[in-house]
Amino acid sequence: DPASSVKVSDELPAGVSLVVAAGDGWSCAENGTVTCDRGFLDAGASAPPISVVLTAPSETGTIVNSASVEAFQIDPNAANDAVVEETEVVVLADLTIGHNDGQSTAVPGEAITYTITVTNNGPAEVNSVWVIEDLPLEILEPQPTASTGSYDPATGRWDGVDLAAGESATLTLTGTIDPAATGQLQSGSAVEPPAGVADPDSSNDSDADLNELTPVADLAVTKDDGQTIAVPGETISYLITVTNGGPSSARSVLLIDDLPAALLDPVFTPSAGDYDSATGAWTGLDLAPGGSVTLTLDGTIDPQATGELTNVASVAPPAGVTDPDTGDNTDAD
Repeated sequence: DPASSVKVSDELPAGVSLVVAAGDGWSCAENGTVTCDRGFLDAGASAPPISVVLTAPSETGTIVNSASVEAFQIDPNAANDAVVEETEVVVLADLTIGHNDGQSTAVPGEAITYTITVTNNGPAEVNSVWVIEDLPLEILEPQPTASTGSYDPATGRWDGVDLAAGESATLTLTGTIDPAATGQLQSGSAVEPPAGVADPDSSNDSDADLNELTPVADLAVTKDDGQTIAVPGETISYLITVTNGGPSSARSVLLIDDLPAALLDPVFTPSAGDYDSATGAWTGLDLAPGGSVTLTLDGTIDPQATGELTNVASVAPPAGVTDPDTGDNTDAD
């Protein structure tokens, strides 16, 4: 038989508030309990659904919602006239993080600054967000500046970040790249919500930055015998000095000393590396920024020599290292 005076009652859980309750052919009202009425329902028919939209409570946990249906007629099977639904309430905050130094290449020995930005896209406010910053060991003496919270360089952890929905916080880290660093410089950051908060999109919870390292070493060579004239048959001593003006370290630096034929029985005394008198190559020179090495060359001028006695030395950076000023890479005496 048709049912008349059909009424659905939905007892709202504590802490929620009604946004809207509606359904095709239903008349709904709310007074702690949502009640929706319709005149009748034909036998074997299904009524259109009722949509009840609520604002979730501010506290997390489980809420219980119960709904029941009744009509003017007696229901011979009342066992299926009520239903109970449990829902877990969680706090949602879509956190994102950006990690950038604004460049794709970097020079060992120079300063670099990373900017880490954490944003809360909501909908909920979050407290005690924490960020892990994976700073490479090649960054020396990093100096942090946080817009909020505190950063521990020993652990790489940025704590105490509280963010309202739509709010951002920044951390800048400035340090010097190890002058001896080579290859690539990779760093990254990750953000995690506090306990009890769920992030609906974890794909933007981490970010990384990659730089190709391009070493630059300003090499220079000087060569001097401390005199402007020389006497054939007498001894002469040259001092060759190679200096690295930085900012990067230079390994396997090569110097070529072009000895004059009139210099007899030369004796070479390098402060570092190895000198090959047959080729004039001084190899195995590793120079930190500001470092220098010397090569002392002693010999006797051929007694038959005439004219000028010229000794030329040239230094060259190793492969992969740029010398910004090659004007001082050669010297003669």
